[in-house]
Amino acid sequence: MTLWIDSREPAKVINQIKQLVSDVELRMMDTGDYVIGDFAIERKTITDLMGSVFDTRYWKQVENLKNTYPHPCVLIEGEIRAGLQHHHGVFTEGDVNLVNSVENATIMGWSIPIVKTPSYVDTAVKIAEFYARSEKKHEKPRAVVKKEADPDKVRVAMLQIIEGLGPMGASRVLSKFKLCDLVEINDPTVYCKSVVGMNRKVAERIVKVFNQ
Repeated sequence: MTLWIDSREPAKVINQIKQLVSDVELRMMDTGDYVIGDFAIERKTITDLMGSVFDTRYWKQVENLKNTYPHPCVLIEGEIRAGLQHHHGVFTEGDVNLVNSVENATIMGWSIPIVKTPSYVDTAVKIAEFYARSEKKHEKPRAVVKKEADPDKVRVAMLQIIEGLGPMGASRVLSKFKLCDLVEINDPTVYCKSVVGMNRKVAERIVKVFNQ
């Protein structure tokens, strides 16, 4: 059984894990930071968790984790309490409430368990413990997200790769134009006039993607 680790994880965590787990492989993974067969862990420090919630990355990561692995888990590393010093200053009562709210939403809204560790050393120990309990054979990490079979959903998903274009926006574009027609449109104004709520900058990105 191989423990797969996202190569972008901090070297100090990776090196600590390598002291505890012999079969480790690094690769750039789109979903999950640590993967053991069907079990995947998304690791977040307290400050990273707060930042990813503010820019909405966290919920997309949680969604991908849920859709990709049968047994997802979020690991939150570090301690938080009002007045506790950290490298950006001190945590406030609002910060504490935010983290608690995110934890509750992850557990109750997404049915994803949360594991907490006080430090990266404890994180390495916990991951090694998970690895030791796994009895499955070698398995590579799964695909990024669940594959869509419905052609309409595939087209909507393709357009969402463009920054600023969400599910609703992509659906609105495809309700006005066929995907193959987009290569013929080189004026962002066409999208702005035809698609309800279309942002000029997003329209310019669509033109750039399909016409350059």
